[in-house]
Amino acid sequence: MSYRHLRSLLSAANGRLAPKRKGFLSFGGGGGGCRGEKKSSGGVINSLPSHVLMGMAIAGVGDAAAQAGETEGNLDLFDAKRFMGFLAFGALIKGGCQHFVYGRIIPQIGPKYGQFLADQLGWSVLGYYPLYYVVAGWVQHGRDAADSVRLYVREAPQVLPVYYGFWAPVQLVNFFLVPVVWRTTTVMATSVAWLALMSRTHAKIEQEKVKTAETAGQLKATSAAALKAKAATFAQSVRRPTKFAEETENAPSFEESCRSNSECLLQWKH
Repeated sequence: MSYRHLRSLLSAANGRLAPKRKGFLSFGGGGGGCRGEKKSSGGVINSLPSHVLMGMAIAGVGDAAAQAGETEGNLDLFDAKRFMGFLAFGALIKGGCQHFVYGRIIPQIGPKYGQFLADQLGWSVLGYYPLYYVVAGWVQHGRDAADSVRLYVREAPQVLPVYYGFWAPVQLVNFFLVPVVWRTTTVMATSVAWLALMSRTHAKIEQEKVKTAETAGQLKATSAAALKAKAATFAQSVRRPTKFAEETENAPSFEESCRSNSECLLQWKH
């Protein structure tokens, strides 16, 4: 083997093993980048269309499982608007946004602990959950974005502890052990259980709102009835002295009363 031949083989091997530059808005695999570059492993599974379809399917399965448990399989009680809200959220946020968040944006931060903190304290609080409220609020209730964000701010103390209790351990494993190209897919694979839990959590919050409104209405009606009864009692107490005076004024005299009773008349004369 000639020196020139050996050198060409080493150059070819070096070209294959050298890391490729990653493109920011690649629509192919998680590691694929500029045009003409070879896609990394899992290119089809980790593509944007795959993530969108996976996100929609997983969100639908998660919400359907949660509703099946809540309604005990009664299809008449199935909430179609809630289901459509989760489908839209799964396609746009779980699939679309997170394709770029976990495959492009967060990996640019640097150390793995920084990526983990950026996900838990940045994307989760300022992106993931507000976007869920906006998408689900628009699909289910026709609510505008500003009202949805205000609703999220009010309910954040209830929903974020549930989120961190589930996702903090999962994302520790995801950021420290899973390659960047598989992070979004790992989140997808874990999301069925999470979306079922998320669906039930928000359903309970809505039920509590309804119960609170009903209780407030009952208290309001009870208070109105109590006030009405007090007003009637007060009015009777005001009329009572007047009625007593009228009865006293119109009452017969002692002599007139005794005329019908001979013993009483005899005692009155003496």
